[in-house]
Parts: sequence; C-alpha cells; structure tokens
Amino acid sequence: MLRWINEEGGSIDPFAHKTSSDGIELLHESAILFLLEIKNEIATGVVICSALGSK
Repeated sequence: MLRWINEEGGSIDPFAHKTSSDGIELLHESAILFLLEIKNEIATGVVICSALGSK
C-alpha cells in the first residue's frame, strides 16, 4: 500500500479521504510535497554525479 510520511513522522494514506474535501486537499498537499522531495533528491543526485564525472 502506498503511504507517505508526514512532517510529524506519521504515515499518510493518500487514498484514505476520497470523499472528504479536506482529505482531498490534504492529499494534494501531501502529493506536492512528496513530488518536490523526489525532485530535490534527483537534483542532488545529478549534481553529485556531475561532480564525480559520471553522465
């Protein structure tokens, strides 16, 4: 099952609140934060690989 970790260290079930507008808002916010974290990790990895001479 797909789960994300929130800022307090608890997990978030992205599909737990399908019918609640508050839940959907939380889902969207969590998804955006999750994708930004992945983007940052990829960007950091690219920088590290470039510094090491890898392509």
